[in-house]
Amino acid sequence: MQHSLVKISNIKYLLTCFLLFLSFFSFSQLWNTDSLLTLLNTDKEDTNKVNHLNALAISYIYKEPNKTIEYAEQSLILAEKINFKKGIGYANQWVSVVYLFQGDYSLAMDFTLKAEKIFLETGDEIGLKYCYTTIGTIYDFYGRFSGNVEDFNKAFIYCNKTLDIAKKYNQEISGGLENLGILYKDIGNLTHNIEDYNKAIALDPNLALAYSNRGIAYAKKGDIGRAISNLQKACDLGDEDGCKNLQKVLRMR
Repeated sequence: MQHSLVKISNIKYLLTCFLLFLSFFSFSQLWNTDSLLTLLNTDKEDTNKVNHLNALAISYIYKEPNKTIEYAEQSLILAEKINFKKGIGYANQWVSVVYLFQGDYSLAMDFTLKAEKIFLETGDEIGLKYCYTTIGTIYDFYGRFSGNVEDFNKAFIYCNKTLDIAKKYNQEISGGLENLGILYKDIGNLTHNIEDYNKAIALDPNLALAYSNRGIAYAKKGDIGRAISNLQKACDLGDEDGCKNLQKVLRMR
């Protein structure tokens, strides 16, 4: 039964991880692209210009990732010239995210490790949160590709680091608990992943993916009643996998 249930796709994991943890929109909501471009025309060669270039970089990350790299590289050159470490760190991190989205995990890891080193030196915990999310996601993909439990364990460690920082700054964590549940599921620890889905649902009672995955976990444990209840809830909340898995579990009663 467990092998017939629909698995969470890599893309779904990636999107939940980044939409909930990498607060890209904290940059793009503060400034629109036109405003940033106008500011660049009057900026001096200082930290403000580095920050504006980094904000432009992140504003393009979904729609034109090549521009993200272009502006991040400009930011990096200026930040290094004026020895603005924070700017260097964020420029490296945004380039890392582009390579992550493009599937070049080796380059993504290289750039985020450069950023992590700088954020550790400067004590920038928000920057570290971005790095830890990226590193954890990369290890998760490595684990899915290789089946190596050690990669999943590393992903779990970095996901926990992300959660710790998010909780410290009262940021959104329900998606992170959901991701921990996914990692536990990949590792095979059913008891822990149910606990993390419980915590995620307590924080966000409408988190459909958590109900869906908790239903799968219960089904694997042989608790069909709870599996059906959770999958039904996921289906009611609009999760397509939850609906599909509900029908499979119902046929197996």
